[in-house]
Amino acid sequence: AKMVGFTVAAFKNRMRCKDGTYRRVAWETFFDQEEDLIYCAGCDITETWQAGERLRQRTEVLEGIKKIFEKSHACRLEEELGGICLKVAEEVTSSKFGLIGELTSEGRMVDIAISNPGWKACRISEPVGHHAVPKGFAAHGIFGAVLRSGKSFYTNDPASHPDSRGVP
Repeated sequence: AKMVGFTVAAFKNRMRCKDGTYRRVAWETFFDQEEDLIYCAGCDITETWQAGERLRQRTEVLEGIKKIFEKSHACRLEEELGGICLKVAEEVTSSKFGLIGELTSEGRMVDIAISNPGWKACRISEPVGHHAVPKGFAAHGIFGAVLRSGKSFYTNDPASHPDSRGVP
């Protein structure tokens, strides 16, 4: 934007602090006709940005729940509903890998839905390509930790999780 004799520039960026944390900053700068900096001011907008991100995430989750409700009435099998829920969860979390399952009273995992990329990465051999966890599959690793705790979990770096054991 041009003002009489001045150029104004406004932008936002992320800055790393000395303690290693990051802050979001909005900047406003004024330059004279020779493009020399006359004035520069920054305002920390981290809390506002974080509130916007939380609102965006909540909206995505609510839209996902709405999608599940809209599509669930046509499901006849638990596996169909599980597949719909998994697809929505992957969209909301921007994830390629996912699992919806439960533990039996013996502590064994029963899968309800596992993402296709998950099966492609999985090293469990199935003779005819049937997608089912073998009988007696022990619930371990991240999947097992999630199923035992009953709490949802997602990460973009599963290898760094303390319960990670790689793909089955």
